Amino acid sequence: MVTKDLEELTKMKEREFRYHVLKASKILKLRKPPTIKIWDGLCPYSRGINIEKAHIHTDKNLICISRARIKAMNSDEIRDTAYHEVAHMIQGDHSTKFQTITDEAKLTSWMLLHNSDSNVKLKPTQKPRNVCNYHLCNKRGKLYRCKYCESYFCSKHRKPKMAIMNIEAISGVKEPIKNILEEEYRKENAHPDFAYSIKRWEELKMKEEEELNNFTEFLNKLNKSQKTPELKIPSFFSERKFNNRNIPIKKFIFIFLIILIIIYLYYNPRALIEIKDKISSLITLKF
Repeated sequence: MVTKDLEELTKMKEREFRYHVLKASKILKLRKPPTIKIWDGLCPYSRGINIEKAHIHTDKNLICISRARIKAMNSDEIRDTAYHEVAHMIQGDHSTKFQTITDEAKLTSWMLLHNSDSNVKLKPTQKPRNVCNYHLCNKRGKLYRCKYCESYFCSKHRKPKMAIMNIEAISGVKEPIKNILEEEYRKENAHPDFAYSIKRWEELKMKEEEELNNFTEFLNKLNKSQKTPELKIPSFFSERKFNNRNIPIKKFIFIFLIILIIIYLYYNPRALIEIKDKISSLITLKF
């Protein structure tokens, strides 16, 4: 009984994957929807590709995925994988253009799902070319092409800004990037742009890494410049001039010690008598 339920669940997931692939193909206006192959083992058309991951064969207009991978995915992962692979049919790499294609397809799918009008056509952009593509504008007149998303906007909304849904979405970001994101969120007379958002975010991360590297280099230079101070001999023990002659420090110390001994014996005559007695005793022992 459990085995049959698992088999039915797997078949439902496979149908769901096929449905999202066909839907994404229509949204992205592919001439022919790609064929879908679900393998139990190795993909016969691939060499060295992990069978746990979905992949495409553009020469065969084919999307392949393992049945084990589909079993392990939930509905959101199935949908995202389907849109991801269909977008690869248009753009092979993971550039900003590929990300824009994927995001626009998902956004269009969401709008169709939440639109009560059943006659809505599956097109990513439905506005005529002489109308500003910003959804809150719809102004007619001279338009300017955005170099990031390649859509057309009026002079008021021609500048891009990061696509931030709300201010709470950046509450967990650390400074100084948080301050920059807040400025992007409050920017007026601009259109939200997914492609610009990705590029801007990469620039911010690179800037943060560059500032960190510069600060580290500054600390290293500062550490090298601060050498340990050399022990300087006081001027009292340095070479001094006496009677126009340079007396080395060792000789000066020797003379200084002799003077101290003489002063000590002068003020302690008992010590001098004891020294004489010891010297005489040593002489008598030798002879």
